[in-house]
Amino acid sequence: MRLSNFLTILARRTERQGLKIIPLRNYEGFPTTNVGRDIDMVIGAGSLDVWVSTLKAIANDNNLRISSMAQYEYCRQFLIHTIDGVPLEIDLIPRFWWRGIVWLKEQDVIDDAIPYRDFIWRPAEHHEFVVTLNHSYLHGGFYPRKYAARLRCLLDVAEPRITSLLTSVYGQKNTDHLIEMIRLDDFKQLDVQNFSIRLDVIFRYGRHNPLSVANGILSSYAYDYWLRLKRIGGEAFVDRFI
Repeated sequence: MRLSNFLTILARRTERQGLKIIPLRNYEGFPTTNVGRDIDMVIGAGSLDVWVSTLKAIANDNNLRISSMAQYEYCRQFLIHTIDGVPLEIDLIPRFWWRGIVWLKEQDVIDDAIPYRDFIWRPAEHHEFVVTLNHSYLHGGFYPRKYAARLRCLLDVAEPRITSLLTSVYGQKNTDHLIEMIRLDDFKQLDVQNFSIRLDVIFRYGRHNPLSVANGILSSYAYDYWLRLKRIGGEAFVDRFI
């Protein structure tokens, strides 16, 4: 099945429910071409069941196979076989959440989304920046170098709103330092300081919501541990604290 056909059907069915297709990044080629590895789509927290049932119905109606992958607090991953001759991973993101910390409201991203092409919407520049950065820097523990040029471009367009969103998560000092390093493409320092910056985020939120953050950390690592055991057949492993 062609990607354009798949997305057209998905749009028609979800629009009936008042929903939008909002890829968070790598949307430049949609609806005909996927320039990324997968499709990350923000969805409303209460619409997850609608999206899942719609994906399954499209797969069933078109003799496609759909398989469920990792199911995180912040993401539900599915693999569609096959779109344009290859499996297509779709990540449904109902919340922007890390270690018990809500770092962005998903409804804000949906409400501020901008029509892009045909039935595809794109996130506003400040939301695209924060999501692109945090999904790697907070969740993954690394700076997304492949998006460095894009992040600098987004900063040029929407720095005041980006700064406001980052400050709410990282604090003013860390935000100023992050923006400076991002503008300079100082990848070494971004990576070196990642651990301490993420730890500071946990402490900042933990002071005000200790139970939520503690529960988020424990549940995240319990699930990560379970996933790792599934992948390596039960072999024990040691991971970083953050």
